[in-house]
Amino acid sequence: MTFHINSPFEFIIQPNKNILKKNDIIKMVIIMKNILILVNDGFEEVETITPYDMLKRVGCNVVLGSFKGEIKGAHNLNVKADLVINWDNYKNFDYVILPGGPEYKFNKTSDLYKEIIKFYISTKGLACICATPTILGEMGLLKGKDYTCFTPMNNNFGGNFTNASSTTSGNLVTGRSAGCALDFSYSIVKYLFGEEKVKELKEDIIY
Repeated sequence: MTFHINSPFEFIIQPNKNILKKNDIIKMVIIMKNILILVNDGFEEVETITPYDMLKRVGCNVVLGSFKGEIKGAHNLNVKADLVINWDNYKNFDYVILPGGPEYKFNKTSDLYKEIIKFYISTKGLACICATPTILGEMGLLKGKDYTCFTPMNNNFGGNFTNASSTTSGNLVTGRSAGCALDFSYSIVKYLFGEEKVKELKEDIIY
């Protein structure tokens, strides 16, 4: 069996042509999504770790990124980022997930953070949960969209507030709170890979 790598995240597995007849040659293409979970000091741990784990289980390459090397969660979990995110590398992912937590107070003032939001919501897709959707709301990016967020923080953002545990609207997935982190993760998997992959994942973790 031979392996051909067309890109860092695309692998074609092709059986030996000497074994199978010409018309029986089979190709399987496996696409590995390159996912960024972006966090800063004060990130909500469960909203970070849950999608990290679920996306790893379905075969994604998940990168924990931050604007600095070491960060502390809302409940004092100390984490070393896989990658420091800057103006030169923030576009190098297939999808971005933005957890909530007290970090949102810093994030909503960061020009780079807001640029990342604008880039991914206009191109590849974005997921955010709890307080973070309100940053999109303040940027005017929830207008005309279905969304959810931490209920007490909802405001007149010009969209349709569902108050659901998770909501998908186009290429935007939003989650309500830390208690909804698993449903939020399922919605991300469904958006990226379809309902069948969600069913497989639930069976894998005995949901």
